[in-house]
Amino acid sequence: MAVGKGFSAPWPGPSRQISRVCEDLSKDPENSKVRFYTVNVDGLEEVGDKVGLAAVPTFVLFKGGAQVAGFTDVGESG
Repeated sequence: MAVGKGFSAPWPGPSRQISRVCEDLSKDPENSKVRFYTVNVDGLEEVGDKVGLAAVPTFVLFKGGAQVAGFTDVGESG
């Protein structure tokens, strides 16, 4: 099973939209075998370091525990 994680923090404006991105992706039937989560990394530097986050928001897709895809910044429109 693949896992999609949206990493965010409460302070950057676009970061607040990552939960909507995860929700929209989870509703797509093509993603039925993917579990989606949002992760607030504010104050959790070790999580950001482990994933290699350079900025928030960042979305990462994991498969078999390895990062296989991702993007940073959902933009103004999400």
